[in-house]
Amino acid sequence: MERDHHLRVQTTRARRLPVVVVGLGPIGVEVAQLLLARPELFRFVAAVDRAPEIAGRPLREVLGDAAPRGRIRPAAPAAPRGQALAFLTTTSSVRSVAATIRELLGFGYHVVSSTEELSYPSLRAPRLAAALDRAAREASRCVVGTGINPGFAMDVWPLVLASNMQTLERVQVTRVVDAAKRRRTLQLKVGAGMSRREFEALAQAGRIGHVGLVESCAHLAAALGWELERVHESLRPKVATRRIRTEHVEVPAGRVCGIIHRALGYVGRRALVELDLQMYLGAKDARDDVRLEGTPPLRCTVPGGFHGDRTTAAQLLSAAARVDGFQPGLHIASDLPTPRRPGPRLKLSLIDGNRGQ
Repeated sequence: MERDHHLRVQTTRARRLPVVVVGLGPIGVEVAQLLLARPELFRFVAAVDRAPEIAGRPLREVLGDAAPRGRIRPAAPAAPRGQALAFLTTTSSVRSVAATIRELLGFGYHVVSSTEELSYPSLRAPRLAAALDRAAREASRCVVGTGINPGFAMDVWPLVLASNMQTLERVQVTRVVDAAKRRRTLQLKVGAGMSRREFEALAQAGRIGHVGLVESCAHLAAALGWELERVHESLRPKVATRRIRTEHVEVPAGRVCGIIHRALGYVGRRALVELDLQMYLGAKDARDDVRLEGTPPLRCTVPGGFHGDRTTAAQLLSAAARVDGFQPGLHIASDLPTPRRPGPRLKLSLIDGNRGQ
């Protein structure tokens, strides 16, 4: 028997969510431009940056011709009546953004942030996290920190994959990034061009390396129900074996070209969670890879890996679509409904093509 089936599609029109972007570094600009490309979902209200060299500049000068006329503001306006959202893309430290979060909550905004420590804030700042949770609940708004890493690649993604396991014994996540293909600030952030001594001095002071790796380890373990006894973190330089030249830097052989950063989550002497981040100029076999030991074993690899800036912006918009109407408070990314691309909801009904329409 052969039969054609036709679908009747009913579209639920999405409510346009008013949004502001606070912080116009590379991630903030990426987020703002993505918002402007989705006018059916988001209503762009303002872009905010307190830096004297940015505040007051025309929006189109920074964001392109798709931006409305107007200028970058030094402070966020009060939120429009009803639900509204602020994307906060300024710094990595939860302590450094806490006052801004409180201010945005007071103005009436939900807050979705790329602040790496906010992805699992109770790890480094439990009292501050509790205070922000209270402030969000009192304001009837949501606050969440997310992105691609932390926020998805090394925590939420393996957590989703683990739902396929009958038993789970160990998680190993590897992320390899060719920093030569990334922006100048990231190449400098991973120490490209430094001597070993310079790198080790900064590492000892906690001023180099990827912020959020330990948060991802704790987040993943907690979401899996594993009570870690300790997390061991290691950071060492990747040293160039030949001269490497990119659009932004030149690294002689023997100098640092990136980082190898690891976090191991232990119960007893056994590492149940292993996160391995390799980010250096000229990295071969760039990828995001998850290996799950258990029944049945599972491995999933993204050849080339998730693009850092673009996927971070996409994850922020995805979170924005999910916090609207979610329970108030300070949340981590795995608290929210399943990640999805924001868009109108479709209702499909089946029509038997052999019986006519």
